[in-house]
Amino acid sequence: MIFPIRSYPPYLVSLFAGGTTIVLTLLSSFSPFLSLFLNYFNVLPLFLVSLSLGLNAGVSAATIALIGIFLAFGAYQAIGFTFISYLPFLLLSYLILKPNLSREDSDFKYPLGIIVSKVSLCVLLVSLTFFAFLYESGIDVRGSIHHFLNDMIPPELTIDKAKLVDQLVDIIPGIMMVSWIVTGLMNALVAQRILVKQQEALRSLQESDYTFENYWDIVVTAALMLIILNHFFHLPLLSLIGKTAAFLGCLPMAAVGFRICQLRFSTGRFKGVGFSILIFLTFLLVWPLLIIVLLGFIEPWYGLTQRIAEKNKPD
Repeated sequence: MIFPIRSYPPYLVSLFAGGTTIVLTLLSSFSPFLSLFLNYFNVLPLFLVSLSLGLNAGVSAATIALIGIFLAFGAYQAIGFTFISYLPFLLLSYLILKPNLSREDSDFKYPLGIIVSKVSLCVLLVSLTFFAFLYESGIDVRGSIHHFLNDMIPPELTIDKAKLVDQLVDIIPGIMMVSWIVTGLMNALVAQRILVKQQEALRSLQESDYTFENYWDIVVTAALMLIILNHFFHLPLLSLIGKTAAFLGCLPMAAVGFRICQLRFSTGRFKGVGFSILIFLTFLLVWPLLIIVLLGFIEPWYGLTQRIAEKNKPD
């Protein structure tokens, strides 16, 4: 056992986890290389607390981290931490640990697959509301993103900077939001695996957790239609909204696709290693992700998860 969390008073564990997050944030400010790694895992200590001791202890740890970052770095860093780490942590912890009032097969209300859909939907609705608010306020959303990218991309690049910025304007918000959600989910999953090995997890993974909502193919189709409409009516905001919705919609479908692949590789010659190889190739080459998303897209029509699961059952 690496760190017996429940052997110590909850307030001490929360204080230690919050302090660890502050230290990770401090270390990430020393170099871009450190920030690339540490910024992705600065909320891992917080998830270790919430998923072992409960939501109250997790909120205490996150609040300690927020106050510490405000005192150490100032208001701007604290605001950034609030939106990038603090609020996503609270949302994910709440959904993961929400008690069950009706499900008979679990002590917790939401299957993990449903949590991915709810978080994606929440981020999508907030994003669209934010875009609409800025548009009604007379603020050029795409122009602001264009200006931001112009400042971020170094002029020394040999490629045409103006053309690159034009291509990135509409996809950057979607990519950033998907990355934001994936980072939170990965921290929660890593914390859960650690706690399960230490036998301190409040929640264990069950077969019923692989339940997914199947409306995302409609969302992505509608998003693609908005992108096409932009070419006819020349409304750039439609392209921004469509591409943001498409990226966010592909995330739950990718989760379904990975579940299909996991079931497929759970038996046969590549049992135990096939799925790990697939994940490695996906992160290395990226293009396999398109096939995985496509599997999630066709799942509502063909029921691949159910078919493969039935096929894997012993006779």
